[in-house]
Amino acid sequence: MGQNVATNCGPPPPAPRALLILERTCGGARLWWENSIGTCFESVVWIRHAISVGQTPSPLICHQNMSFRQRCSSVDLAENLSNSFEYAKKLFSDAGRLIILIVLDIIPVVNWIVVGYATKVLRESPRSDPPPKLEKYSDLFIEGAKVFFASLVYMIIPLGLISAGIGSFVAAMIMRGGPDFFSKGFKPDEIFLFGGAGLLFVIIGAILAFIMLIVVAAGIAHMTKTGSFGKAFAFGEILGVIRKIGWGRYLAWIVVAAAISALVGAVAGAVPFIGWLIRGIISPALMVFFFRSLGLLYSESTK
Repeated sequence: MGQNVATNCGPPPPAPRALLILERTCGGARLWWENSIGTCFESVVWIRHAISVGQTPSPLICHQNMSFRQRCSSVDLAENLSNSFEYAKKLFSDAGRLIILIVLDIIPVVNWIVVGYATKVLRESPRSDPPPKLEKYSDLFIEGAKVFFASLVYMIIPLGLISAGIGSFVAAMIMRGGPDFFSKGFKPDEIFLFGGAGLLFVIIGAILAFIMLIVVAAGIAHMTKTGSFGKAFAFGEILGVIRKIGWGRYLAWIVVAAAISALVGAVAGAVPFIGWLIRGIISPALMVFFFRSLGLLYSESTK
């Protein structure tokens, strides 16, 4: 009977917003909600039919021996961003919550509560649909503090190298002529001669900062999902997470996230007089957008 069902995959009906998907695992069956993906819909229809007639669906169906998990668990990056955008928009459905987030976000240190709220979004993704309630502020503050200090640990060496390099560079310039360095006839190449070590520190620090920025997002996601601060620095596990996601997909997400952040900042900054207000209103929603997107991305490594 299973073979007959598997070979009768007809044209799929219109895809609903979400589908209940079942995957066979070593320990039994696992259920999760996943957005529909065009080429996988046929398999989903078959699985739902198989469940209705009491069968155990095979993980290899309708796609020339490519596993259902391989074909259907990878959410396209565009779908990821679209889902995250729709999710973040729902923040504006609760004006009270949004206003509180905006006010908290503009207060240094207190804004860790907003970061903690975003980590709650990450932790609950992809299973949650509307953004969570804003409650238990002390717990959110602690979660936000974890993100801050984890990020600081990642960046402290690169920032230290860059700061030392700039300091050495400026010191060398002052020693060779002070603020009137150029007017006294010194050539720019003398700066590099006497501040060469500083320049080297800046270059090494910038390279390390770039590498750390790549890893830190996955590290924060791993820390949040596992509930352990130490997991933010479990580099073997973090690299394993990125490999499961796919380096190409992960790096593409990093580039797109950076581009969106830069674009939003540039547009808000270009608006005279009220640019700061626009940035303040958008900032919590943008953070929720990124953490939701990261949560969806991380979920790819667990399937």
